[in-house]
Amino acid sequence: MRGRFAGRPCHRVPAGHLPAFLEALDRAGMLAAVREPLGDPNGVFAVRKEFDAALGVWMLRMILDRRPRNAEERQLPMDPRTPHGCLLSEVLLGPGEELRVWASDLPQYYYRVAVSHERARTNAFGTAVDGEPYRHLAAVQDLLRREGCDDPARSIGVVFFALNTMAMGDRNATTFAQ
Repeated sequence: MRGRFAGRPCHRVPAGHLPAFLEALDRAGMLAAVREPLGDPNGVFAVRKEFDAALGVWMLRMILDRRPRNAEERQLPMDPRTPHGCLLSEVLLGPGEELRVWASDLPQYYYRVAVSHERARTNAFGTAVDGEPYRHLAAVQDLLRREGCDDPARSIGVVFFALNTMAMGDRNATTFAQ
């Protein structure tokens, strides 16, 4: 443990947008529901990545402002012998060989790497909410199963939502992913 984060995490999901935001994460399999975060909750924000002229919209990159948790965790060194993704930029192909890559990190890399429930607790964001309106989400149903609840009438209670994937913003994400 290093210390505590003295600032305030950047959380840009407006309260009125929270249900749609959680639904989208849940559909993508990126959402976890937890009773208690491990450390202070983080924030979520997005940055514009590029303009998609065909769709007429900005494609956004979602970032977990994980500074509160990063301040508490030790940064793990990457083995210098481990190749980093950027080292794949000079791949030599023989005749008839083909290389296919997806160059966007959001849909294919960090947010596709599942993490343990314990690690997801370090990816909690926002504040505690009443879980009842979110009972239908797979993340809430998974929480109830983990707790051994088979009573469909039981109140959900208070939950935090978290990413159950590697988080862009996690200081150790690159080390873990490599």
